[in-house]
Amino acid sequence: MSATFSEKKLELEYYSLWQQHFKTKFKASSIETFIPGKEEVHVGFDIGIASQKSKYKFSADDFFEWTKDRVQNPSRNESAFLFAYFYQYKLIEKVAPLSSIKDKSLFSELISKCKFSAAQDAYRAKLDIKPKLYEKGKKTRPYGQHEALCRLSKIPRASVAYCTPKFVKADGFPSSKKLDDLCLTKVDSKTPLLNDGKSHHLYFYDKLGTWRYWCSDPIEAIASSMEYSQELLMTPRDLFRLLKFNFLAQENSQLDFESVQIDESDFERNRFMQFFEALPDCTRFSAIAILG
Repeated sequence: MSATFSEKKLELEYYSLWQQHFKTKFKASSIETFIPGKEEVHVGFDIGIASQKSKYKFSADDFFEWTKDRVQNPSRNESAFLFAYFYQYKLIEKVAPLSSIKDKSLFSELISKCKFSAAQDAYRAKLDIKPKLYEKGKKTRPYGQHEALCRLSKIPRASVAYCTPKFVKADGFPSSKKLDDLCLTKVDSKTPLLNDGKSHHLYFYDKLGTWRYWCSDPIEAIASSMEYSQELLMTPRDLFRLLKFNFLAQENSQLDFESVQIDESDFERNRFMQFFEALPDCTRFSAIAILG
């Protein structure tokens, strides 16, 4: 593939646009961008944009070590992020017509169960399923890039997506670039692992990604919005923890918020009223509005 049309080139062409998008969206100077080098084999993404909790504030090396640990141990609930976006770039190729694909079983499934027709042109992005080598080929990851992204998506307040262009090599890069040139496909707990050792693609009905499917056993894929859900910044449970933290911190000024846990007794009316009455008067209405 030409060096002028590659995943790396795609990343570089839209790098500054992503940075500007998130800085404008959140009006925050604490947003940081992380580009993995050799770490990509462990964490799976091409670009990470995150706002870290104040107790962390990792250096780049620490950031990748923490993220690698969470990918290896996805059951851990703690997050270092107020929010984080992780994107893996993939190029798309044209399948013209759809009936030309070699996997006739997949072709039959796309026709019978999905919205494709035999004569249409379709598009697909090849997924990296097989584990890669590292340490100069001496070691092999226990899982491939796709599974790493699925594991990454389990980090609280992390949004993970494949990022594909709405154009192919024959089209070339748009002369005037904008983020709408890109198509985001969500990776989350419902995304199939596809770790059966076979070749797999993400199929698109058209360049715009009107419909898309994880294949070879087609499962509908979901578009990922570029807009961040502010609700994720603080859930009702987070707010309840904050109420408890505020109450306990009056006697222990060194208390760490992350150490505060909620148990059943905290939901008893008398206990809750202790938390609530410890709040300043001006914040009580907001607390009731969110918890209610």
